[in-house]
Amino acid sequence: MYQFGVLLFIILLLYGLISQAAEDMRFHMEHRISHEMQREDRMTGLPNRRAFEEYMERIRTGRAGCRDAVLTYIRLEGLNERNDRFGLQAGDESVIAAAQCVADFCRACEDEGESVLCFRTGGNEFALIRPEPHTDSGQLHRQFRAVVARYNRTCAPRARITMTFGFSRLCDEDGKSRSISAWKAEADAHLKRNEAGLGGDAE
Repeated sequence: MYQFGVLLFIILLLYGLISQAAEDMRFHMEHRISHEMQREDRMTGLPNRRAFEEYMERIRTGRAGCRDAVLTYIRLEGLNERNDRFGLQAGDESVIAAAQCVADFCRACEDEGESVLCFRTGGNEFALIRPEPHTDSGQLHRQFRAVVARYNRTCAPRARITMTFGFSRLCDEDGKSRSISAWKAEADAHLKRNEAGLGGDAE
């Protein structure tokens, strides 16, 4: 009888430990999923502005482990006009199409050994970060234009999109790192310059 009581105690103890471990695992998994959802854009599935700013902070503090990087801002043109003319659903579809082009481009770069991180940073705005770039920016942006052109060839005329971009390198011509704010400002200035020229998806 005594041995049975000891055995029962051990079983109950093990059950309690297993239950606690399962509860801890569930808590950590829910916490991780919640954290990931906070960093993901629900419409497109891309990392969102919060994820973008977190990575920028990692670059600023050196935790990203890259000495140089290229930042590219991308804007989907004509979104407000599309919303007004065809409705919000059509506008959402164009944002999703633009995000798909961005994601396809990033995957193609990775297939060629070039790491590119992509984010949706606003309603019609995206950003790419290319740590330790080893491919000419002009070549990559021509490849991006080709991705957009391929989409436009296969979609309905009303669904065609135009994307403009501007980029900046973290290190200046002397190899000195810019501040994060100056880096962003230059990329934004190049984007606005290209928009002003209505170059579409031109560099």
